[in-house]
Amino acid sequence: MNFRAMNHKFSLLTGILVLIQFISFGATISSTAIGGNWNLTTTWVGLVVPVAADDVIIVNGATVNLTTNQSCNNLTLNGSGILNLNTNARTLSVGGALTLNGTSSIQGNNANRIINVTGSFSVSAGANVIVQNVALNVTGAAQIDGILTLNTANSAAKSFGSLTINGTFTNTANNVPITINGSMVNNGTFSQGTGRVTFTGATFNTVTGTAVTTAFGGGITINKGVSQANILDVQCVITMLNGGLILTNGTFELTSASTIVPFTADPGFVSTARLWCNGGTINSTVSSDWTFDGTIQVSAGTINFGTAADNRLVPNNGAAGTITISGGAL
Repeated sequence: MNFRAMNHKFSLLTGILVLIQFISFGATISSTAIGGNWNLTTTWVGLVVPVAADDVIIVNGATVNLTTNQSCNNLTLNGSGILNLNTNARTLSVGGALTLNGTSSIQGNNANRIINVTGSFSVSAGANVIVQNVALNVTGAAQIDGILTLNTANSAAKSFGSLTINGTFTNTANNVPITINGSMVNNGTFSQGTGRVTFTGATFNTVTGTAVTTAFGGGITINKGVSQANILDVQCVITMLNGGLILTNGTFELTSASTIVPFTADPGFVSTARLWCNGGTINSTVSSDWTFDGTIQVSAGTINFGTAADNRLVPNNGAAGTITISGGAL
């Protein structure tokens, strides 16, 4: 047996494994106290520009400018650190989590400033952070334990896999739309202004929480696949813009003791959509017919329809339009 050859092979294998481990896990790279352009070595401690496998920290007081498309694993902003996308239309891809601490901020001035986050998005407890005019696309869960403010009037939408608010979510830009591809929990303050909230995802999801009221000032859109079986069940008390419900696909189920006016004109929703009153009160306040190819269902609570003679509920039976009453009142 040739022990020398075996030792040589073992040493070579060990070296390869160490190299693979180094490449796979990347490094943690912090900005300098001042920062600079992301793509410059002088911006970073150690003079190394981060790559997709690296965890990046923008430290207190530093401003890092995204002047080229970049990628990293986890990204953390500490203290008053700033990620600045004002200069160019660029995209930052975060493969892991994006965490905002302190009074940090993400700055931008157009919807073509894009941050794509594959993992989670969080605002730490005690933080008071700002996200300006950037498109923020989060595949995973978003959790707001501190204060998150969306400011600067813009059309740069924000999307989250799910949204949990234990602190304060404030949209001072008013018109910023939000998409939630899962459930929403509000245990704090949700001030969405006039921005519409769209719920997507071909599955069952809920709106819950301990907040006194969750206010959807810009209305709600339900676009959950192409089946009435995909449900958004509103289990906490909400308020909503009169006429603010758009039923595109899926089911809007009202279980909580809320009083809403979903439509102020003929909704005309399609066969893959359903309005389900399972508690609370759904009113109509204008003289109009409700035509629909889908379903209106009442199992608890009340739907009060019509304000004038000859206002009609018109299910289009040719397209499987249905009224189903198993409890409650219509």
